[in-house]
Order: sequence, then C-alpha cells, then structure tokens
Amino acid sequence: MLRHRLTDEQWDIIADLFTSTATTGRPPRDRRQVFDGILWILNTGVPWRDLPNEFGPWSTVWDLFDAWNHQRHAGQSAHASAKPSRDRWRFVVY
Repeated sequence: MLRHRLTDEQWDIIADLFTSTATTGRPPRDRRQVFDGILWILNTGVPWRDLPNEFGPWSTVWDLFDAWNHQRHAGQSAHASAKPSRDRWRFVVY
C-alpha cells in the first residue's frame, strides 16, 4: 500500500458519501484520486499548489475539498474523517 492512500476496502466504506457528478460539462475527476490527494496534503502539510500531478490538478482537489467542507458544515452530507494508525487508516463516519 502506498503511503497516504486508501485501500480498496477503505474506499468501499466511504465511496457512497460522495455525491454523484453532473452528466453535463467536463468529465468528472475520479473522487478516489481526489480524496487520496486531500489525504496527501493533510498528512504532508505542504501547500496545495505543491500537490503531485498524480492526484489531479491542485485547484480541482482544493475546490472539492472546500465544497465538501461547506456541505458538512451546512449539514447536507455525512462526514468521514481519517485517522492514521500505523500503515492503515481508520474511518469514523458521523
């Protein structure tokens, strides 16, 4: 398992928390890739603009992170937080 990335089992647990994307406009960015990018930023502490390209454009990852946070604060969706435990992640959904 790569550092700061979800396993398939972990993604299966939280995948339903992310809203489906619109059917018009640009093709949507893979939500798992975006979430892995957010985990990478939160764990490394680097600036958003230094996000590696493998996670997609930093601005897309930031925009979705910001939108998901606003949804959580408005009470419109569930919230999942990841807490590191050695080389695995534990998810708490509340």
